[in-house]
Amino acid sequence: MRRTGFKRTLPLSAYKENKEALDLLIAKRNLILEERSKRMADKFKTKLFREIEKSFQFFLNMLRAKIRSTNIDSINTGRGEVRDELGIKNYIETFSKYLYEHGSVINMEVDESYFQYIERVQITDVKKVTSPLRKYTFYYVLKTCNDSAQGPVGIPYSYFRQYWNFFGNILVQS
Repeated sequence: MRRTGFKRTLPLSAYKENKEALDLLIAKRNLILEERSKRMADKFKTKLFREIEKSFQFFLNMLRAKIRSTNIDSINTGRGEVRDELGIKNYIETFSKYLYEHGSVINMEVDESYFQYIERVQITDVKKVTSPLRKYTFYYVLKTCNDSAQGPVGIPYSYFRQYWNFFGNILVQS
């Protein structure tokens, strides 16, 4: 018959006599637990690695599909169609250089119907948008943001609010 709530204790003299043996047993137990922990951690790392690899492969496949869908197969130059990769690359480079040097595109037809849906901006709004950003305005907007981490860095807004004295000027300048 088993008793519940019964605790067996050793007298202090028995503990002192067997201290070395107890310390040895405790050390053995700790080694066994450590070995088990290492095996479990290795097992978990392997499983985690497999899961990460699967998701990485998924995103890699999505990226490949995106690259294929955005690839330029041919380009119409006005003098004909260019289909080879080097010809397309050269035409785009030449066209871009011309744009940056001259600031406009020649022989480009503009669809005037596009402009009929654009509203004129009031001069006061233009000044608001084009005026330099003030530090206090930036901080006010930062305070109104929900605490989330935007962008690839993943730094939350609360971090910038906390260290505003350090980051404020840098953020406004950037």
